[in-house]
Amino acid sequence: MPSSREKAVKRVGEEIMDLLSKPTAKEKSLADKFKSQGGAQVMEFCPHGTRAECVRNAKTDKPGKQYECKKLHFKKIIQSHTDESLGDCSFLNTCFHMDSCKYVHYEVDNADPNITNKTTNEPATKNSHNGENLKH
Repeated sequence: MPSSREKAVKRVGEEIMDLLSKPTAKEKSLADKFKSQGGAQVMEFCPHGTRAECVRNAKTDKPGKQYECKKLHFKKIIQSHTDESLGDCSFLNTCFHMDSCKYVHYEVDNADPNITNKTTNEPATKNSHNGENLKH
């Protein structure tokens, strides 16, 4: 049988652990700050990237079936200086040199019926470079 002193020490230890496990007001505030805002929706990227590539693969995977992909698609941004043989830009949407970068950049395909205007306000890009660290 534990003594009353041992019970008190155990109770104090449990109270301390309870206090330490509760989030602080600052932690709660930060968590609230980064929560998705009303109705925000996460969309999965289509593994084929572009809608054209997705349709092409859908025809070979399931001949005769209607194209029906609900995932996020991208479209290529091809400018006069773009060299498609170099592949995709690895800097995602942080490329500061899109006006001169020769790699392929992407933006969200606005023609996709699954996308709302809210998600397409900012251009998005697709990354590949297959792990290469290339300078621009």
